[in-house]
Amino acid sequence: DHCENGDDNYDGDADGTPDDCDVDHDLHEGANLVSFFALPGNTSVSNIFAPLGDNANGVIGESVVSANFGDGNWVGSLTDIASDGGYWLKVSEAADFETQGLPTGAVNYSLNEGNNLSSYSYAVDQYIGDAIPAGAQAGFYGVAGEGIAAIALPDGGWAGSLNAFEGGKGYWLV
Repeated sequence: DHCENGDDNYDGDADGTPDDCDVDHDLHEGANLVSFFALPGNTSVSNIFAPLGDNANGVIGESVVSANFGDGNWVGSLTDIASDGGYWLKVSEAADFETQGLPTGAVNYSLNEGNNLSSYSYAVDQYIGDAIPAGAQAGFYGVAGEGIAAIALPDGGWAGSLNAFEGGKGYWLV
């Protein structure tokens, strides 16, 4: 079992690590809204973002932040990356960024009224209406990702440019 608790049969980038245990981010210069569906044992900000070196300027989660002061010296209230969190990661230059670890699988989210910066906890994309349980959809106003959004309709459907949650992306759940 190469990817414990994950599917060993799919390795889309052929790097030897199955997709369920391999989060690949194609970062553009500036702020990127990301999440992690697989995490290593050490979830510290300095460990997770070490491959980016000083290209990573900082990371912001919901009500927490950490800044990179160079040479792996991260300072702030955000100390560890969580499986249920979404994060704004700011980089100076475009980069490919990979994190390997155990799949987070089904995550229980504790949502507050208003805006919640959250993860999507699977490698495989999923339509919003399928991902959010039918009984919970009435409690949503909308969902926003990086440059895309959907609003909940009174009939239970969704409208907007955001159709599906994508692995490795973060989302504002409202």
